[in-house]
Amino acid sequence: MPFSTPDRIALRGVLSITVIAALALAAPRPATAEAAAPVVAEAPASSIALTVRNVRPGAGPVRVVLFDSEGGWKGEARPVRGENIDAAGAEVAVTFTGLKPGVYGVKLFQDIDGDGRMGANPFGVPTEPYAFSNDAPVRFGPPNWQAAQFTVAPGVVAHSITLPE
Repeated sequence: MPFSTPDRIALRGVLSITVIAALALAAPRPATAEAAAPVVAEAPASSIALTVRNVRPGAGPVRVVLFDSEGGWKGEARPVRGENIDAAGAEVAVTFTGLKPGVYGVKLFQDIDGDGRMGANPFGVPTEPYAFSNDAPVRFGPPNWQAAQFTVAPGVVAHSITLPE
């Protein structure tokens, strides 16, 4: 049985109210000051207190580079930080602050000739003292990321590297 005109108007009104109510329930609620900013818990900052041992005092700065990924370690990404430390004594130190907790690795060398580059002989063998985090051994080239990486937790992590004699 077809609807009469008054019935159609009433039905249209009921449908309109139903659609408006459904849209109102689905619409986002106005944000309050507390709900406006999502709460994101950030991990406390980390620092690495790095000590370099067996430095030749006064023989050129120690150049240190910090990485946070294997890609960076391989030269495919930029390092996290770099520092030049004056070789004032046989042991020097630097602290990297404001880091995210995670995995890091360090490459360093003492720039004896002060040219800003790692010196090498014609065969590519380094002529200046160099070392890696974890005192990772060198076998026919620099150590891989897995041998040199170390974990940095929130807070200050002490790490030391010894240059070869």
